[in-house]
Amino acid sequence: MTATEVQPTGGLLSRVDDAISELLDADLSRLTEDQLLELVRAADRVTRRLAAVDHRVLGEVIGRGIAESRGYRDTGSLLAQLTSSTLSQARARTAAVAMLGTRRTVSGGVLPPLLPVAAHAARTGSVSIAQTKVIADVVRLVPEPDQPKYRHLIDAELTGHAVAGCNSVTLKRLGTRILAHLHPDGDEPRDRQAEWQRGISLRELPDGCGELRGRLTPTCLAVWQSVLHPLMSIPAPGDFDTEPATVEPGSDPIPDDRTIGQRRHDAFEHAAQRLLAAGDLPATAGVPTTLIVTMTLDQLETRAGQATTHHGGHVSVHTAMRLGVDAKTLPVVFDQHLGTLAYGRTKRLASAGQRLALFARDKGCTFPGCSKTAAESQIHHLTDWADGGPTDLENLTITCGYHNGEAPKQGWKAHLHNNLVYWTPPRHIDPDQRPRHNPIHRS
Repeated sequence: MTATEVQPTGGLLSRVDDAISELLDADLSRLTEDQLLELVRAADRVTRRLAAVDHRVLGEVIGRGIAESRGYRDTGSLLAQLTSSTLSQARARTAAVAMLGTRRTVSGGVLPPLLPVAAHAARTGSVSIAQTKVIADVVRLVPEPDQPKYRHLIDAELTGHAVAGCNSVTLKRLGTRILAHLHPDGDEPRDRQAEWQRGISLRELPDGCGELRGRLTPTCLAVWQSVLHPLMSIPAPGDFDTEPATVEPGSDPIPDDRTIGQRRHDAFEHAAQRLLAAGDLPATAGVPTTLIVTMTLDQLETRAGQATTHHGGHVSVHTAMRLGVDAKTLPVVFDQHLGTLAYGRTKRLASAGQRLALFARDKGCTFPGCSKTAAESQIHHLTDWADGGPTDLENLTITCGYHNGEAPKQGWKAHLHNNLVYWTPPRHIDPDQRPRHNPIHRS
């Protein structure tokens, strides 16, 4: 099929969409077990081939510089808004294009993919997205000067194993062995692998507790082992402001029925409290690093309900008041009008009091779909200060650093309605330009 046969309106994908609709309406009960299993294999193959289509289409978008011409920092940022995906998901797709898609020279010429064997396997549906990601990640771990020498060997070797049936986990292990073979007597591959695999996730669970998962580099592990060990024997965090009980010489020690895991957890909290109290942390969102807990006047009076931290978490009002004893923890109480702070045109930067009021009102970045909390964000003028917008609460909102600068450049406009901030998208995102608000922090 020639390029001229590709319809500008997406006629090719329309036919694919029609075929999918037909399949969804088909009576699968008439198929035999063998036919059903073949259908599973065929559907998986089509899904894999569509990833190769994605590489071609996004490669064209990247090659033309469409994201930059529309005011986006990169193609991943544009893709995230077009597809309602996260920025990390979108950038993972564009990263795959760099290895598996065709490339353009400065003069407009076409170059083959950096991983031609894996790219061909993706086009035929022989390998999955997860498998090609592992192959690309292994190649990236090879030092830059050696990549031209080993890239095609790794491409062919790992793609061969993938086509033969190795899943992504097994493929990753094979990749580690290949990297170790390339550098049998050096520490660099092991260090690079540790750097590659490092990471920590900290997320809030539905019951308000948190889940901490991570893989630490040897250096980070050694540091935390040194920090936690001496803290595991002191009282639980609820008694943080009290001195440990004195034990007379020769007497029995105070019993501690906590498990090792519980003691390590309490030591972790102690370490954080001590770090926060030390006052050595960088400023956060324009104010000294402080644990800010917001609650309503009614909650304060009744001592009931859940207070909200400026990181998006929730604690009981009773716990919030206990934490408020610490000078680095600030309970913020607001009424239904969120106070009356206003500074008109005399100041461009929001005051600390205004920031606290915005933390209480917006709770996080108000841009649709952004999960950045107030602690990770900045103050944004709805009508820019340079255009006459006052530094009043009614003209201020919270946005993360990225959306503070990039959203207006991309054509998004924000306004306040019923104490909620709404963003109107540009026409290339939504032709109807329907205002949207971010339900992540406030429903």
